[in-house]
Amino acid sequence: RRRGLQMDHNIAHAITPTTVKSSIKDIMETVYEKDHAESFPKAAEPELAFADLEELRRKIMELEKEMSRAAEELNFEEAARFRDLVRDLKERELQCL
Repeated sequence: RRRGLQMDHNIAHAITPTTVKSSIKDIMETVYEKDHAESFPKAAEPELAFADLEELRRKIMELEKEMSRAAEELNFEEAARFRDLVRDLKERELQCL
């Protein structure tokens, strides 16, 4: 019954139903999450110094393993902290190239 009413309404008003298309968004892109992230600044991480590019890459691999371990243990806050560190170190790696 409802489907028939909806179809009649669509025909009367020349409406063509279409599928809702939405892209998958990063959770940190939402307004709420951005506001939340800004209200709690990142904990001060010690500045890491590296002798060479290989040492930097080893540290990135080590942090990625720690991130995976933390995620497996369902410790998502720690995993996110490792993810952010890895992201920062990868940016530093790109600057060195």
